[in-house]
Amino acid sequence: MARDDRVAGNWTAECDDRFFLKIVTFPLSILTLGIFLLVINGLMILLASSIVRGFHVRGFGAAFWGAVVLALLGMVIRAVTKTA
Repeated sequence: MARDDRVAGNWTAECDDRFFLKIVTFPLSILTLGIFLLVINGLMILLASSIVRGFHVRGFGAAFWGAVVLALLGMVIRAVTKTA
């Protein structure tokens, strides 16, 4: 198996895991007004850190704040690239 196949497989597995976690934790996300999704994204960053060589995250706090930054960056990119 080529390295690219492993990376693509890991990425696909991570996307499936994140989708499953979002569905399972939907009621909790409603109660916390969506903030719990940042926890899920932080956990996915930690998972990626454990799988991808050369990508290191030191603890859940760093992963959580990384999820916050990624969420804000995603909002900015969607606002800038929004078609009128």
